[in-house]
Formats: sequence, C-alpha cells, structure tokens
Amino acid sequence: IAMTFKNNPAVLFELFNEPFADDASKWDSGRLGLLLNGGTFTFWDQVSGQGNPVNTGVSFQVAGHQQLVTAIRNTGATNVILYSCPVWDSAASQSLPVRPTDPLNQLGATVHYATGSNADYSKILNANIPILITEYYTLASKGGYSWARSSHIGYVMWGANNWSSNPDLSLLIKNPPWSFNSQSVAWTQ
Repeated sequence: IAMTFKNNPAVLFELFNEPFADDASKWDSGRLGLLLNGGTFTFWDQVSGQGNPVNTGVSFQVAGHQQLVTAIRNTGATNVILYSCPVWDSAASQSLPVRPTDPLNQLGATVHYATGSNADYSKILNANIPILITEYYTLASKGGYSWARSSHIGYVMWGANNWSSNPDLSLLIKNPPWSFNSQSVAWTQ
C-alpha cells in the first residue's frame, strides 16, 4: 500500500483501526509494548461485536506501530502516518506510550469518539503531535465542533449513521462541518 500511494501526499496512512487487547483492563505496560513494538498476540473474538471477547487460544505474531512506520518509510513514502491509541482507539490517555518514532516527524495521533479528558488531548498536542478524531458520531460530549476547532484538533466524520437517535440522516449529511484540519498544528511537510 505504501508503494502504491507514496507519491500522493493527500493519502494518510492509519496504522490500526481500534486496537483492542482481550479487555480494556489488560492495557498494562506489556500490552502497550505489544501495540508499540509488536510480538505474540492471542486472538480474542467478539462474535458479531456482541458480548465479552472470548479467548480462541490461537496465537500469532503481530506488527506494532514502530515496525509499520519503519516499513512505510523504507518504501520512500513521506506521507503522514496516523497511529492509534489503545482500547478501540478511545484511550487518549495512553496515546503517548504507544507513539512510534518517525524519522520524518510526520506523525499524527488518532482518537475515536472524542473520549478522554481535555488534559489527555493537551498532553498529546504539547508533545507536538497533531490529533485527528477519525471516528465519531457527535462531538457534543466534548463541547461540539467549536471545542475541537478551538483545541486545534482535526476531525473526520466516520459515517452518516446516528444509530437511530434521529431517523433523518439528512441532518448529518446536509449540515457541515464533516471535517476540520487545524492550521495551528501544521504538518511539517
């Protein structure tokens, strides 16, 4: 994929979508290390997204953020790379411990649903890492779109699905903003 899109600076690479261990309580230093550096992982299955995950007993090797960044950069790609925080990409407080090193300093952090405290977001931004909320349904819990813009956080609507809270999806489709890119935390390219 990196070879195909390396000459297109409009393409961003997101390393993982919603990384998840066996349960949210298991994101200890070992699991954080696994997300950052890869290793042996036991597959836990959550059937149809329902109920508690079940240990399948099947183990396999997984790549971590760092191996993926290295592989992308080894192709000559200079694209922005987005790395995910743990627990379905919703533990913003654990974003910095899983941040890979990028020789081009073209990293951004992703978060889903605008979860985490304002302090969590400030720590990421203070580390000079732009944030892009890559999945959300509403930003109301954090203060709406104005909160994201004033906090210099970008966002992209995941999909026009309001999970039946309003039967008229046209309200989501017809009323921007659907995305926002902060100019105050610019990419270095």
